[in-house]
Amino acid sequence: MFTSRNTNKTNKTMKPQIKRPISQNDIILGHLIKHGTITGLDSWRHYGVYRLSSVINRLRKIPNVVIDTEMVTVDGGQFARYILKI
Repeated sequence: MFTSRNTNKTNKTMKPQIKRPISQNDIILGHLIKHGTITGLDSWRHYGVYRLSSVINRLRKIPNVVIDTEMVTVDGGQFARYILKI
């Protein structure tokens, strides 16, 4: 009769890994790193982030993260475009 031996002794003591949800900060910073800029409409359409200015404010508090704001006017309307400076 064949019996398998579990050679992994840590198997019984391993704790299950709990994945934390990705924060809006992580999502927006990842977008800025990949694309360089983001607007409120981009954040709403792609990620469901409605208050982009609040996320940008939190990201600006991180050391070595520099984000500039450019005001853009299109068809009489004005919006902010945030630019990651490296």
